[in-house]
Amino acid sequence: RATFDAANQYFIKAFPREPTVSVPLLEQQARLEAKFSKNMEKARECYTIITQLGKPGELAQTWLDYFSLERAFGTHKHCRKIFQRALNAVADWPEGIIDAYINFEREEGTLEQYDQAVLRCEVEMNKIREWRDQEEAMRKDRFKDQAPRNQPQNERKGRDQQGKQGGKKPQGNKQGGKFAGKDKGGGKDGGKAQVSAAPVFKRG
Repeated sequence: RATFDAANQYFIKAFPREPTVSVPLLEQQARLEAKFSKNMEKARECYTIITQLGKPGELAQTWLDYFSLERAFGTHKHCRKIFQRALNAVADWPEGIIDAYINFEREEGTLEQYDQAVLRCEVEMNKIREWRDQEEAMRKDRFKDQAPRNQPQNERKGRDQQGKQGGKKPQGNKQGGKFAGKDKGGGKDGGKAQVSAAPVFKRG
């Protein structure tokens, strides 16, 4: 235990801007305290620190691991407390917490406790759906605001490309373009081709 505490203090001092680096160490310490030392209070302290480190406290898997440890070595009372805290903290996968909570009460709780869990989960899920709808509406509004700004620029690019293509001079082949023009203008090769004089023989 002293070794774990010293290691945690080292991580805090060595990585002050990255407190989550100590999460694996705290999880291992919690398992050892619960399984071998039979000290669930210390194990709960470890997970309390983990859930207060920011991002780990918003992940459903963190709370599910905490619940599994508590169910194996702790009490049902603390399991319910974990779920109630997790419902207010989890941001990535609240459905996982809700399913685990209801299944736990179905297996371990009374009918009244099960009904209370279902009601609590329905209330929280309605809040989550409302929050997700608001986020989706805001995302669509941002997309609509950006579309008119990008459209004139895209139109200008299209006109510029058309202008470049239209301004290019057609390049014909040498036989059809260059030499044909010289024939009309009396070029060297064209003149010889048009005026053909008869051979003159000198009288001896």
